[in-house]
Amino acid sequence: MFIGLVLAAMLLARGDTLGTIMPTGDSITDGDGSTDGVGYRNDLASLLFQHGIEFSYVGDELGGGQNPDFPGHFRSGARIEEFYPPTFGNGWGTGAFDIGPALDQIHPDVLLIHLGTNNVPSADTPLGPYSIDGGATLFRSYAGYMAELISFVASRYDGYPAGTPLVVVSRIIPIINMVDRVEAFNGYLDEMARDMARGLVTGAPVHVVVCDQFTPFIENPLLFTGLPGDYMSDWGHPNDLGYSVMAGSYLATLRDDAPPGTVEDLAVWGQGPHSVRLWWTSPGDDWWSGTAAVVTMRFAPLP
Repeated sequence: MFIGLVLAAMLLARGDTLGTIMPTGDSITDGDGSTDGVGYRNDLASLLFQHGIEFSYVGDELGGGQNPDFPGHFRSGARIEEFYPPTFGNGWGTGAFDIGPALDQIHPDVLLIHLGTNNVPSADTPLGPYSIDGGATLFRSYAGYMAELISFVASRYDGYPAGTPLVVVSRIIPIINMVDRVEAFNGYLDEMARDMARGLVTGAPVHVVVCDQFTPFIENPLLFTGLPGDYMSDWGHPNDLGYSVMAGSYLATLRDDAPPGTVEDLAVWGQGPHSVRLWWTSPGDDWWSGTAAVVTMRFAPLP
């Protein structure tokens, strides 16, 4: 007999609220390469309004677009380690663009993080892994920098880490001639986010989910061609079309269109003449955090 478990996600419905959203990152979050200088932020706002989802952008920066309706915490050229101070954790941070004061003042409900584009081209630090001992300690790598940043974000909230906001970590978009390095970095981010959501890094689950911004870009056959339909304005910044694609990916993640994590350890612990005892670890609604809306068991005589 084949037995399987199917988990269903819980979507945001019309009239639901996301609360306050802080776009966080570098020049891509700032909107470099877009005609209005705002990038994905206005596109995402339009999509959320269309779906009847209530929210507001918050932040301490307006960026190149200088539009007060679309603030966040972002700066062109920013690197991951600049977002937290050297006094935190392993001392890897520089504090050059410390997000701590903005978090303390605003306490956003959601952070949309797209960071790493300015780290990946440099070979002075490994891309990953984020840890070499299962999350007990962080490894000095770009993925490790991201794990430390998220730990820093969580530490600024009451009830750390249980009271943390929703942290959406982006698999960053491709960089010309560095697609393999970007893809490797993104893989390390996947592992880091999963383990943080499981509570392996901070000792308790942090609400971290991954938004795949990489795949929609790399699947575009016109990428980096400069032809109509290309998503890029240059080596690493989207054009207006690319930013609209990013907005769509963020919407899908925020609405939880993706299915929950897969049950990886379903096992039979015992059976009787008319019964069977099963054991499994239920993943969450968002990778390994949150609670799935429905768990359905199905069985069949054949796989």
